[in-house]
Amino acid sequence: MITRLTLTTRVIASFPALVEMTKATMKGAMVAQVSQKGEIMRVLDDSEGKVINAVTSVTEFNGDLFFGSLVTNFIGKLSLAKVPQEQDAVSS
Repeated sequence: MITRLTLTTRVIASFPALVEMTKATMKGAMVAQVSQKGEIMRVLDDSEGKVINAVTSVTEFNGDLFFGSLVTNFIGKLSLAKVPQEQDAVSS
């Protein structure tokens, strides 16, 4: 059984030119930590894409965040200890 994500990944991977066009249009990234109740606890924003862009997955492990993407060929890593505390407060 093929899931929609697997099918989408296969389609994009089969068209390198489409992937390159997609990279050019995706600048910036934002990830949010959300509580089990759905409350936003922390937001990390790189809206200009200076560090990483097109983030499609994030995993926390041993105090580090690992960022993945379907359109890049690397994994990003950020130590949460290096994130300024003012990033913890988010207002609506």
